[in-house]
Amino acid sequence: MSGRIKKVALGAAVAALSVGAGAVPRADAATSGACWSNPAARCTPSMSTSWAPWTSTWSQGPQYWTIPAGTKLDMVCWNTGATRLNTAKWFYVRSTAYPFTAGYVPANAVANQIIVGHC
Repeated sequence: MSGRIKKVALGAAVAALSVGAGAVPRADAATSGACWSNPAARCTPSMSTSWAPWTSTWSQGPQYWTIPAGTKLDMVCWNTGATRLNTAKWFYVRSTAYPFTAGYVPANAVANQIIVGHC
């Protein structure tokens, strides 16, 4: 086998293993802040502005509970969608405070962003 064919075969094998193992390609969705610029920092994501999470990145849906600014969050994943708060990037988050609201919020509504995979 020539060197070029070996490289192509190796690349295909690695891609097949990644897909077969259910690996999610890492994507850098965090866009700013101390957590993004210093991955070694210990960071706790929180809401920078109050927002009622959407059911998808394109539709608000029947969401009645707002996550207030300052509430700590679990960031699950990110996606793209409608442009809100000057960004089309959205995070799927879960509030760590009652009523434990979950859903999509614009990336600019999250402070201390961490790196999460694509939804």
